[in-house]
Parts: sequence; C-alpha cells; structure tokens
Amino acid sequence: MPQIAAAASAAFSYIGGASAAVTAGTATLAQTLTVAAVNVAASVATSAVMSALSPGVGAEGSPTRFRLDTDAGIPFAFGRVATAGIVAKRDSYGPTNRYQSVVATLAGAGPYQGNYTVRIDDETTTFGAGGAAADGDHVDELWFTIKDGDQPDTALSSPSGLEGSASLPGWGSTNKMNGRAAFMMTCFENSKFTAYRGGFPKPLVEFDGKFGYDPREDDTYPGGEGDCRLNDPTTWVYIDNPIIAALNWAIGMWEGDSGSSTYGVPYACSLVGGVGSSIDGIDVAAFVNAANVAEANGWTVSALPTTKDDKFQVMTALLQAGGAYPSRSAGRISCVTYGEVQASVVTVTAVDTAGPVEVNLGQSRLERINTALPRFWSADHRWQMTQLGPVTNSARVTEDGSIKRTRGIDFPYVGDGDQAAQLAYYAIADAREQVTGRVPFKPHMRQIAPGDCFTFSEPGFLLNGVKVKCLKRSIDPMTLKVMIEFRQETDAKHAAALAQTASGPGSVTPSGPPTDTVDPPTGESIAVSGDEVTIDWTNGIARFFRTLILQSPTSDIADATQVASKGGDPGEAQTAVLKPGPGTWYFWILSRSAPAEDYSDPVSLGSVVVEGPAASTVSGLGDLATLDTVDLDTQVTDGTTYTRFSTTEQTKLSGVEAGAQVNPADLAELDPTAATELAGKADSSSLGDLAVKDTAATADIDANAVTSSLDVFTGSALTLDATVKNVQGLYFTTTGGRVIVDFRFYLDIWHPAAGGETCTLVLKRDTTTIWTFAIAATGDDFAFGWQAVAVPDAPAAGTYLYQLTAQLADGTGTTRTAASRFMTVTEYKR
Repeated sequence: MPQIAAAASAAFSYIGGASAAVTAGTATLAQTLTVAAVNVAASVATSAVMSALSPGVGAEGSPTRFRLDTDAGIPFAFGRVATAGIVAKRDSYGPTNRYQSVVATLAGAGPYQGNYTVRIDDETTTFGAGGAAADGDHVDELWFTIKDGDQPDTALSSPSGLEGSASLPGWGSTNKMNGRAAFMMTCFENSKFTAYRGGFPKPLVEFDGKFGYDPREDDTYPGGEGDCRLNDPTTWVYIDNPIIAALNWAIGMWEGDSGSSTYGVPYACSLVGGVGSSIDGIDVAAFVNAANVAEANGWTVSALPTTKDDKFQVMTALLQAGGAYPSRSAGRISCVTYGEVQASVVTVTAVDTAGPVEVNLGQSRLERINTALPRFWSADHRWQMTQLGPVTNSARVTEDGSIKRTRGIDFPYVGDGDQAAQLAYYAIADAREQVTGRVPFKPHMRQIAPGDCFTFSEPGFLLNGVKVKCLKRSIDPMTLKVMIEFRQETDAKHAAALAQTASGPGSVTPSGPPTDTVDPPTGESIAVSGDEVTIDWTNGIARFFRTLILQSPTSDIADATQVASKGGDPGEAQTAVLKPGPGTWYFWILSRSAPAEDYSDPVSLGSVVVEGPAASTVSGLGDLATLDTVDLDTQVTDGTTYTRFSTTEQTKLSGVEAGAQVNPADLAELDPTAATELAGKADSSSLGDLAVKDTAATADIDANAVTSSLDVFTGSALTLDATVKNVQGLYFTTTGGRVIVDFRFYLDIWHPAAGGETCTLVLKRDTTTIWTFAIAATGDDFAFGWQAVAVPDAPAAGTYLYQLTAQLADGTGTTRTAASRFMTVTEYKR
C-alpha cells in the first residue's frame, strides 16, 4: 500500500515528510492500515466540538425581565447571577389600595449563598430594619425582604407598621417556599401618584448561587479532602466552578423532605430539575479532572438555567464555561477537558491496532474559522449578553490567505470577558487542528479514556510522532475492539489561548432613575427701589418648567410663602418686579419641573428693606397736577377760598363734591389767570383718571377690578394630628378694599374604629378669626375630598398674615392628611 501513503504525502505535504520513508515491502503501520484522505467518520469528532460552541439555552428569555408567568420554569443559580424574579403572587391592599406587594422566586433547589445586591429601577438600594428602604428614590415608600431558599424555611411576611395594620391578602405563615430563594417587595403609593409615577418599580437582584456537592472536598472520595457529603446538603459547599456545576446538574436538583427530617437529599427527595442520574451513572473522575483544570485557569460560572431548558444543552453550556464538552465513558455521563497541556499516556504502534486507521487531513470550508466573535453574560453591562471584540488566530488567518473567517460564539454561562476570550481562542485552535480520525484498537487499549492523549509511533507512517487526543471511546461487545475517535493535539495553543484578554465595550454603570431634583436658577440678583423689589435670574436647564419666588418677613424659609412664579425657556434670562409692602423681607427662588412637580434646592437672595409707596402723581392735568388732595378738595367744595374765581364762578363751583368731574362749560367765566391755568383741559381725553367715567369695562368703574393678588401652593401632604397645624398662609398688603381669601386643598381623614375624628379648620387674619368650620369622620368612615372655600374680609389698610390651620379633636384616626394646599388673597377696587 505504499502508493496510498505516497499519494497522501503529495496531497498533504504540510504533515511533514514522514510518508517519504515508506518503501515497498516494509511491514509498517502505513502498509497494514488504510489512510483515507477524505471526510470520513472522523469528521464526527470535529462536528461534536463545533456543536458545543454555542449551546442553545435560555428558553425563558432574559432573566432580568420582571414577569408574571404561571407557566414559568424553575430557575437554578450557579455562581454570581442576577434576575428580576418570577412573580408568584401580586395584590393591592390597604387604605384606598395604596399598598401593593409581590412575592417572586429567584431560584429553586436551595440553599443559596446570597450576598444580595438589589437594584430598584437600576438604582442600587439598601434596606434597614423591617426591610424598609434606607436610601435611594423610595425611602419610606418601599420594603424588600429576601429568603435564601433554605430547606425547610419560614414564609416571607408583610412589613409591620403599615397603615391600618395592612398585610398582603391571602398570604400568611403557611405560605412557605422551601428551597426557593425568593423576595417580597411592598410599595406604598401616595394620594397624588407621584411615588412611582403610576407604574410599578422593576427590581433586579444580584446574588451568589447554589451550594452543592464537590467530590474534591469529600475525604471519602479518592483524593478528596473535607467533610462534604453527597447525601448531606448541610455539608455542601458554594459552587463557582463550572464543571462542578455541571456535575451537580447531572446529579439533579432536589427539593423536599426525605422522610427522615432531612431536606434536598439527592435520590431521597423530589427531583425538580437537572438530569437526575445516579452517581454510578456519572464519570465523576472525568468531572474532577476537568474541574481542576478550570480552577487552575481561573474559570468561573454565572448560570441561571431553568426547567424549560433542554437538560443536555444546559450540561453542554456549563461544561463549555469550564473548557470542556460532554462525552460518554462506558455508558456513563462524562466530559472531556481541553484547557491544559496533557502528556501522552501511551505510544501506539501497529501491533496495538485491530484494523485500518481512518484519517481526515483537513476541515471543510464551513469549519475553517480563524476569528471568533464571543458574547458572554456581562454584569458590567446590566447582565446582558455582551459582544466582545474579535478573537483571532493570526497564524490561521495567514494560512487562509489573510481572509478572516469569522463565527459568533455565545458563552451564556460565562460572566468574565477574559474567560470568554480565552475559550473563544480554544474553539478556533481546536477546530483548526489538522488531523482528525478514528482507529480500532485491540482490547488492551481500553486504558485510553476520553480526554487522554496518545502518540503514534511507526516509522514511515503518515502520523508517526503525532500526538492526538481521544475525543470518544466505544467498545464492541462482540469483538472487544476499542474504537477511538481522535484529534491532533498541539501544545503551543494553550499558552496562546490563556494569554487572551477581552476587548470591546467597556463597563456600563447603571445611571439609575431620573433625579427628582432640577437645576436651580442661576445668576440671581435682587434690588429694591422705594416700594418695588426687582429680582433677576437665569432659568435652570434640567427639566425646567417654572421658577418660584418665595418671601418671608423672617429669615426662616419654613415661614416663606410663594408670591410669584414665572416660566420661560431653559437658560432664559428673567425678571420679576414685586411690591411686598413696607418692612424687611427675605426672598428665595427655586425651580419646579413638570409634570411630577419636582423641585430644585432653594437659592437664597437675602433680605431687602422696602419703603412705603411714593406720593401719587397724576398725568395729563397740566397745572392741576401739582395740587395735593387738600388743595383740590378745598378748591372744589369751597369756591370762596380762591379769589381768582368771580362770584358767579364761585356760585357755580360751590357744593361740588370732592373728586367730582367739573363741567368745563361752567368755567367759561373764569378770570384770565385761572383760564390760562386750565387752558386745554376741556378735552376729557387728556384728563387721565379724571376722564368722564362712562366708558364700560374699565378698571375705573368695574366693581370687581382687582387691585392686587397673591397666591401660594404646596403640593406635599401635611399629616394632621391633635396639634394645630398650619395648612397654608401668606402675608398680604391691602389698601383697605374688599378682600376675598380663597383656599383649596384635599382633605383625607379615616377613622377605622368606633368613635369619631373631628377636624376643625380656622382662618385667621393675624390673631383675628374670620372663619371656622368642623368636619367629622365617624367610626369606620372616611371624610375626604376637595375643600374649596372663599371667605370675604374687609380689613383696614395694612399688611396682614392670613393663616389657615387644621386641628384634630381625636388622635386615633389612621389616614389624616391635607394635600395640594392652595391659597389666594385678592383685593378688589370696591
């Protein structure tokens, strides 16, 4: 058969000149075995490797999706993972259904190590006593408690101290979730629906996964050290090794009572996930060897398989994360590791073989990849499958004519970018090993197990001196022949693979929910001139809606009332002119956003001293403009006072009331001096406020014309009790006209038991009570709704504090608030 060997040498000269030594008549392995340079059964081994590159898991979709699914599979966590949970129960309850709780499963077949990090709407949140949120966006509005999935375990319970002793309906101490890592989240929504913006927060829980059996820490297993025992879950250790995770998946996920007060014991309780193979049906030694390799390379696991995933695909993905792939050994579940340099266990010659060697000396174009695009489950990218940069075998690219042959490879149970890059390089290197094949051996060669390396040694044979790796072994029970499928093993690839580091996108830190505050105004200034205060500023730029101006006669902002608001575009310059009345006044400005009415920090403008109003002047009266009130009244009511008027003129002017309109025709006989002073004043259009008052709808004659008005609004809820509480108030300066005090707010009182709750409302001008009213809520009753009251008042000219207060007569009510508090004080001309 030397001609076949020679043909092989000519067609595949890159193997080396080994076959050149073959000569006719030499009894060598090359003469006694068939070398087939075609794609034959050995290609099965290559296909097995390639099919393991991207196992199909994740039937439930992204674990970060918070969902209610009664048909969801049970998840199981290995290593550090993150999940939003699968809702088991959800309900609303409490006064006006303000509370809502969910109970959700994180993972089954516990116990779990925990070390939880909780994000609420992408905001990392910690929890204090009773599970109450201690920081973040929902302090005093959210409670979160977690169970580790111990077997057995107690039930999650509703938070204590909720209004009306509220608790999740249909849920109590009998609702236990033995073996299930789970959480209960309780949310409180306020009456304005601003706590959660009408939605429900999305949780994401990061935690360390299962405890499990590790034979390396069991001193009853050969070579093991420690007290870990398969039949005692209380001795199990935390699993972060992907191969040990695969071993436990093969053993199965177990829950429930074994019948002897022990829980979760394999083969004695209920199988809820995994393969469920007996320990005798598993090649434990192969798993231990692969686990040691994975640990030496620093490879870990981040996996969240479910019962909806194919069991074999889960096994494949777990082994893939540890640099191995599934195999069988004597009918047992086994695996083959490829992450280390392995010594050849035996050298084989022609005398060891039992038939022809079938060899494949090249791969199909579909399998000749030289570049991989790995994806992995990245915690730095919000626990999403994340694409890394290309991982390339430069020697293979050159061999392929500098053309990159790329394939995407998913590593769904790998949580480290460097690990994914290293495994991707291994995938390229193993797929491009030049020799694959199979060889039948005599029975004594059954010592070669999957994963072992052996070397051909036959001078003149094409594969002389080539180290190969056993991928699969089978034994014919009739002939006892041992069939070995193998692949060439190149030692240099290991150092190159383990030197790979991740390239591609950097980490993404969750930004968290939008902040509730907005940018305050900038460039603020304040000035006073007489009775006018001028404030200048530049609008804020983040979600800006309006700028509010507050004033107070004291330096305490708690006493301040809103006196003006102004909109405009973000970053726009603005001006406001105010007349607060005489005295020392303190001012602040802040921004308010829409639609949630979030506020910026207040900016202090300091204090100014405001004087009384300047003397009034009247335009359009010429020489009469300089007459003060006394002079004008005297002149009009007593014609004899001024000698410039003749007797006839005095008669015509006598008896005319002060402020009345003078008919210019009656002044026709004025003496020259008086006539000169009043020249041109007969035209009523030039008389200003003294124009003939017969024009409709003018401020001069409109009985409801507004002289001045101030308003103040506070959106937050005020808790009422037996003390006098200030609902709203403001300082108002009046000239002595008709005043209307208009206030509105939402009152909410609930008295849950026998008896009653009375709320007394009082409106005062300084210390004078001008209005009072009592509202009662009897036992197990509500008193709530909008309060809208307009109270008239007729004070003398001056500055007053109008203050509305509320006081409860009994302190046993449950819900007692006044919200959306608004007050307006308006003065009318007459």
